[in-house]
Amino acid sequence: MNRSPSSFTPYHQRILQKLSNQAGIAILNAQFYEGSKQALQRQRSLVEIVAAINASRDHKEILMIIAQFATEFCHGDAAAVYGLNEEGYLILQAGHNLSPLFAKAVEEAKILPAEAAINKTIISGFPVEVFDPCTEPDFPPKLIALLKKDGLRSLITMALTRGGGRSGP
Repeated sequence: MNRSPSSFTPYHQRILQKLSNQAGIAILNAQFYEGSKQALQRQRSLVEIVAAINASRDHKEILMIIAQFATEFCHGDAAAVYGLNEEGYLILQAGHNLSPLFAKAVEEAKILPAEAAINKTIISGFPVEVFDPCTEPDFPPKLIALLKKDGLRSLITMALTRGGGRSGP
């Protein structure tokens, strides 16, 4: 901008274009660098989690490590690892930042895998994200009440695998 009319020459335009091009390249380089740093940090985290899991022989401790890592890796508020009890209902195996009331309420609600988002994971073998259980028509009302009570509004489910096959919900 200038107070004088027509004070910019083609030379100014060429210089500004070159400056603009260089700024664009610098921004792309900075974004690439930041992405590379984040990818490296994720890789280091994966190495750490695998080392921690391999160092333990206690399955409860391993599940706790997985729950903690899942929370941190996904930038979540909490994580839970469920198994099935003798009657086939979901039962908490490990949790991270999960309220004891929530864990107890899930067990008392006697939820079958077929009633929960985990069912889609069991069928597909892939993680399933529920963006907002409150708006999902097929999400069980008793689970919505539990999530609301704990202030949780989205979730992702996945099945544990062993040797390429699923080992449970």
